[in-house]
Amino acid sequence: MFTGIHVVESALLDRLPEGVSDMIGDAYVPALLDGARIGSLTMTGYFAEHSTPERYLAGNLALLARPDLLPHPPGPLTGVDSGAQVDASARIVAPVRVAAGAVVEADAVVGPGAVIGSEGRVRAGAKVVRSVVWPGAVAQGEVMGSILTSEGSVFAELTPAPQPT
Repeated sequence: MFTGIHVVESALLDRLPEGVSDMIGDAYVPALLDGARIGSLTMTGYFAEHSTPERYLAGNLALLARPDLLPHPPGPLTGVDSGAQVDASARIVAPVRVAAGAVVEADAVVGPGAVIGSEGRVRAGAKVVRSVVWPGAVAQGEVMGSILTSEGSVFAELTPAPQPT
């Protein structure tokens, strides 16, 4: 699977045929054969490819387990934001990330391995484990190994659990 980023000049794009095309076969290879110079840069460090629900969930769980994988995160990767509302009777089991604006109601259990997005809500008595609750989504009952959106739930459990490297 190719997950790179292309920065190209318009002359290279002009090599692509109308409709469906292949950047490598239709542009790069012919350009190289014509003597063009193409450069690349390989980056090291953490990278997660999120093309499937399983990979998206694995990426979130990896950063909960090992926030040090991302040396310059855009914000905190773990913990409960001071702007979140967590009922005193709720139980938070690390590692978790509960964003500002999230609400965790009475007797709910969040974690281990849970991300609750801003304006996400965990209803009273609900249990959210190894799951991501998107901003604005509402979790109720038992949510395990899932990605919960405002439109519904996507089961994405991984077996066995991902091991960060």
